[in-house]
Amino acid sequence: MRDRASSLSDRTIHARALTTAAVAALLVQGYAEARELSREALDIATATGDRNLQAAAHARIAVTSARLDDFDTAIDEAALAEALFAESDNKRGLATLLTNQAALLMRLGLFEATLSVIERSNALLEIVRERRMSVANAVNASFVQLRIGAPVEAKRFASEGLAMAREIGFPAFEAAALANLGNAERALGNVDHAIELMQRGLAIRRAIQELPDFADDVSDLIHALVAAGRDDEALAAARELATLDADALRNAFWPHYCLWSAAAGFAAGGDVGAAAEFRREARATLERFAQLVPAGATRQAFRAIDVSRAIADSAHAGRTPVR
Repeated sequence: MRDRASSLSDRTIHARALTTAAVAALLVQGYAEARELSREALDIATATGDRNLQAAAHARIAVTSARLDDFDTAIDEAALAEALFAESDNKRGLATLLTNQAALLMRLGLFEATLSVIERSNALLEIVRERRMSVANAVNASFVQLRIGAPVEAKRFASEGLAMAREIGFPAFEAAALANLGNAERALGNVDHAIELMQRGLAIRRAIQELPDFADDVSDLIHALVAAGRDDEALAAARELATLDADALRNAFWPHYCLWSAAAGFAAGGDVGAAAEFRREARATLERFAQLVPAGATRQAFRAIDVSRAIADSAHAGRTPVR
């Protein structure tokens, strides 16, 4: 379709073909290809003056740049998309943008800003009624509440997200809600129930995704297993994570956290050498990731995340505490 459209005189059709190709690439995690296609579509949309296509292209460039760890570009492109969506009063486009922006802000540790954009997105969703985004917002809010030390609120949001995900048949976010619910239960001292919830979420993940897509959830499970004294299971989960190379870990939300969690599992299982190796790699990966985060207040916020602090502090403590 893209090739045929490029020969037509109507350039808007060409831009829409590029947009379709970009969305297809995005759905199979071809982030670099999706970004390049979106940039081509943006050039045509700009030349033809199609503001909605421009906004959508900027929004996809923001999403793909975030997944490619190009955070400066992601932030700039999201701002451009937001201005264009607001200008054309495209509430659906703006709500989608804000939901996607929440994921970026979470990765950077900007938790207050995350809750703000989730609130703005939810206000728009009362009008456009897109339930998949409502689920994503609830699950993201639960994650933030976990990070800021509010497990009761995290449990509430995760429960809301879980109920909605099941109602509309949204398995990836059903699994994410179960992971967050498990983390909340672990923080509240209900470790066995936490493990049960996490394992249910992972069963869903394994049926529809590959390991790099749910490495963070395996990481969460390791810490719950360590807390429960189930060291052999923690070691087995660590060995599973250890099969992932650096390229595979790029799909993880926080690659350094996955490495850190593997270290915890190896330590629990008595493999001191592997634990030390993964602890060192976690610190090195954290530093590489931090250098990609915009300097100044944003980087300070990233370094202040509980996981970031624990990994950095391990250089002095010489051990891997449970998150």
